[in-house]
Amino acid sequence: MIIPRVVSVALAATIVFSGCVGTDTIADPVILLPPRLEVTPSMTALQIGQQVALEASFFDELGLMDDDVTISWSSSSPEIVAVHADGTLDAVAEGQTSIVASVAHDDADSILATATVLITVVADPTTQLALVRVTPTMADLAIGDTLVLVASALNASGGSLTAEGYTWTSSDPEILSIDEDGVAVALSAGSVSVRAATGGIQSPAVAISILGTELVGTFMSRGGYKAEGTAHLGPDNEGQLILTFLDDFIIDHGPRLEVFLSPVDRVAPESINVGILKDVAGSQTYDLPEDAELGDYGWVIVHCVPFNVSFGFAELK
Repeated sequence: MIIPRVVSVALAATIVFSGCVGTDTIADPVILLPPRLEVTPSMTALQIGQQVALEASFFDELGLMDDDVTISWSSSSPEIVAVHADGTLDAVAEGQTSIVASVAHDDADSILATATVLITVVADPTTQLALVRVTPTMADLAIGDTLVLVASALNASGGSLTAEGYTWTSSDPEILSIDEDGVAVALSAGSVSVRAATGGIQSPAVAISILGTELVGTFMSRGGYKAEGTAHLGPDNEGQLILTFLDDFIIDHGPRLEVFLSPVDRVAPESINVGILKDVAGSQTYDLPEDAELGDYGWVIVHCVPFNVSFGFAELK
């Protein structure tokens, strides 16, 4: 009679922990990133007759540098700056032009990644306007936020020059407006680029993202477990942020599943724990700390804490 008793205990343990046993050996799937191309310097000024070599680095979907790619170069105005196949530039005549680096798919039917560099050519590197810089170089705003952008006029060596004024442009004024003084107002959710120009010389684009009043994400499965449904992050009637799983939410059972908000796609030191998962299916809400900001956390993760494995995650956009 002893043997059956031992077997029954083992079976019971298997039933209770089947949701996570062995999952500490299952690696979370790799999250792929958009390939990107980085070129240095990102903006420069040359004197007529000067030559300079640009350097380009390509990063694949894993975020790793890949040297085994062919980088193509082109100039929007070859009569101002000519570019060679190795990224070397020849300054030909006064003016400003864009140099574009690109990496194509193996079949060459489409482009994997591009990067653009602004090049200005001057005759006198000391007195002639060569560069326009804008600070900050990027920003994240909420609807209704105001941001003051500051432009600087520089010579080829980076010395300050006096500018009579700047013309400011937003790539989408319905998302972000900007006045003649560089005061930008976030009007709706989206992404825009802003430039300043003076004396025929423009600045590189400043990337500005505007968050809406709420973020939504769709759960994806991880670690071989099922996770589906919708997560919503936004203010309640009193303006306090809450995290809500909608009626379509469903996830596999597991021991001590907890809910995390994170700035990355995994539980990390910067993540916050908003509580034990209330139910494996259906609508449920979680309160956030009073100082939590909408843009602080781009991911919601359901995590099996005893075995340190995520069952599902959703990117909040």
